Amino acid sequence: MAAVLRGYIGCKVIIGTECAGKAKKVNGRISFVGTDFVELVIHENNKVSQNHSKKKYRMIPFDTINWFEMDEGNNA
Repeated sequence: MAAVLRGYIGCKVIIGTECAGKAKKVNGRISFVGTDFVELVIHENNKVSQNHSKKKYRMIPFDTINWFEMDEGNNA
């Protein structure tokens, strides 16, 4: 999986994960791919000022990833 995801570094993706029986979609831009995880940059707009966005990073282990696809929208 690492080799496939490395081809998408810098791209906006949607990753479907499952952990402890809870399914979740994560939107973000792939910033780094390790041997057993992927790191996403998630931009969150500040509710007070729409001009400033806050970057958050999320590391997702490969064993929790069910699927991923390119994100064509402006979610990341």
